[in-house]
Amino acid sequence: MSGAHSKLSPSAAARWLNCTMAPSMEEGILSIDSPYAAEGTRAHACAENAVCDLFGWPLKNDTAPDDLEMKDAAEFYANYIKETYLALDGAGKDPEVFLEQRLDLSMWIPEGFGTADCL
Repeated sequence: MSGAHSKLSPSAAARWLNCTMAPSMEEGILSIDSPYAAEGTRAHACAENAVCDLFGWPLKNDTAPDDLEMKDAAEFYANYIKETYLALDGAGKDPEVFLEQRLDLSMWIPEGFGTADCL
């Protein structure tokens, strides 16, 4: 999940809300991928595939789970989304599911944006 990152990203809010200088101090520091970041990327892709599979949608990527624990977690995540969807649908709502949805947060955070795993 490479690409541009918001200077005031939601995932780093705990850091920049507690240390307002953090974003400025981090400028110019080279971001190096780690095995942990790579595993997180695979886990996100696995979760996305699990949701697509459960809803009968085409898979978005060809990432297979690395291990049983990741597969189980992805299936748990997908089942939660499907159960929530079905509960809303059964309550007469008109639910929709959006995966990897980019969000414009500039109304609250200058030049802010992020990506929601699932809405």
